[in-house]
Amino acid sequence: MVRTVVRSQWGLVPLWGMSVRLPERVGMSKAKELSFTARRLSSTEAAGIGLVDHCVPDAELDGFVAELAARIAANSPGSNRIYKALYANTRSMDRAAALRAEAEMTFGFPDDAAARLAGGARG
Repeated sequence: MVRTVVRSQWGLVPLWGMSVRLPERVGMSKAKELSFTARRLSSTEAAGIGLVDHCVPDAELDGFVAELAARIAANSPGSNRIYKALYANTRSMDRAAALRAEAEMTFGFPDDAAARLAGGARG
């Protein structure tokens, strides 16, 4: 069971950013429902509403994490660096400003872009 939002049963309120992060993750309507009802979710339901990214049985967790890490590591480190910077920098921008920031390519191209394009790298 996911026990992220049951604190209202005890008269507690979020002090760690949940009132901001939960609606960002699952939408305002679902965040209100979960907060006001203190309903517990199964891991499958939490994955279904976007509260968690993946739902994996305990016995498969290590393999899943290793595969995910390998898939990330197989890609361009430079591209990953640029994506991380774009996500961090555009998070607080409105949509138009974020689109402009991406289009301006202020981060340049990764060092390995030419070699990967010439080699026909596939995902």
